[in-house]
Amino acid sequence: MRNFENLKIAVAGTGYVGLSIATLLAQNHQVTAVDIIPEKVDKINRRISPIQDEYIEKFFAEKELNLTATLDAGEAYRDADFVVIAAPTNYDSQRNFFDTSAVESVIEQAITLPHIDFEGIHFHIGSQILDMIDFVALCNRINELTTLFERRKYPIRSINVGGGLGVDYGHPNHKYIPDFHGYFDTFRKHLSVQPGQTVHFELGRSIVAQCGSLITRVLYIKEGTCKRFAIVDAGMTDLIRPALYDAYHHIENISAS
Repeated sequence: MRNFENLKIAVAGTGYVGLSIATLLAQNHQVTAVDIIPEKVDKINRRISPIQDEYIEKFFAEKELNLTATLDAGEAYRDADFVVIAAPTNYDSQRNFFDTSAVESVIEQAITLPHIDFEGIHFHIGSQILDMIDFVALCNRINELTTLFERRKYPIRSINVGGGLGVDYGHPNHKYIPDFHGYFDTFRKHLSVQPGQTVHFELGRSIVAQCGSLITRVLYIKEGTCKRFAIVDAGMTDLIRPALYDAYHHIENISAS
């Protein structure tokens, strides 16, 4: 394999996650996006985004991308340095179950190739999760997948469970520490970690969300047709989440009376 320069990368699945990864990597590497829908493959090859996304559309229009889409998964995986699997894992709330059949199908096809080493699985089941039952469902599905691939002589060495633990945006001063105890206790009780496996957590927001306050000053009021806008001396560079994710952030007037 090359020294991480001009790699050949196959990305299975061209939904939001898969196409975003493929587009970004295609700036510096040879990327082949794999999908089972001919219309999506055709659009990508004509640099038309099959999903509505401002940044993907902008990259398609303005960037020089080494990106090809195909229906032929075997050909895409055959000489790839890396295979990124971004197939859907639909959640059935009635059965409390993650349908990972699409992911399993890609893995089974990829690991038959002699140059592909099955390293691990990375999960991301959502954001702002406050009910631990969702993490119980995740643990159950990971256990099932671990058993499935162990039987087929393909052990899962690395498990990344993502993050997702929510914080209390409505009352940040009343409950400023998320339920870390409940979160880690859920994985301790329900995740069956096998010898030699490593487990990774990505608790970004829940660690830093309550760590500080942004203090900004109103410069002037702009009168719009239907709304009044407060123009302040801070912007998205300082607090990006409300604009990017429509997240709730409490605003308090601290002006001297």
